[in-house]
Amino acid sequence: MASFDEQLAAAKAAPRSSLAIEVSLDAEVSAELEGMDKEIERLIAEGAIDRRLSGENPAIQKARDGRKKTAEAAAAKLTMLKFYRVPGLEWSTLAAQNPARPGVNIDEKYGYNFHAVVEAVLPSCGRRIDGDSEVAMASEQWADIMSVLSGYDAGRVVDVIFYLNEWEPSQAVDRIKKGFTSAPAYDQRLTQQ
Repeated sequence: MASFDEQLAAAKAAPRSSLAIEVSLDAEVSAELEGMDKEIERLIAEGAIDRRLSGENPAIQKARDGRKKTAEAAAAKLTMLKFYRVPGLEWSTLAAQNPARPGVNIDEKYGYNFHAVVEAVLPSCGRRIDGDSEVAMASEQWADIMSVLSGYDAGRVVDVIFYLNEWEPSQAVDRIKKGFTSAPAYDQRLTQQ
């Protein structure tokens, strides 16, 4: 088993988790892609498995192919954004500075104003992809981008940041815990609250 110092060095050397998404600054393109994504989700919800073929329903693949062709045709109007996991101390500091909004489910679940934290971390965790380069942007540029994105694309940005900073880390902890027969006493107290 690796020593604590070895584990810490490996964690510091590991690349931060990241995800990239394409968004449209053009409302018409964004609406068209949103409609196609919703159709794919509907088809999946109706039944992703074609029992006769014991595989994915061909309608789902056809819808995915159509979305891919539309995205390729609109490539000049799409912008690739890449987001990285925020260092934990930065995330928790911002969470402490942005209290939950009463009546907002996600805020009440996590205990802070989730959208305010996302807006605050955009300059430190988000990049615009330009060819093979990642371009950092100032807060004002992020505000401009978010102001022209459709609700659908803005929601996708929020979802990616949520996934990287809340969902993925919590799932990793759950997977590690399942590998142990019992949690340490201090951990059991935290999970019983």
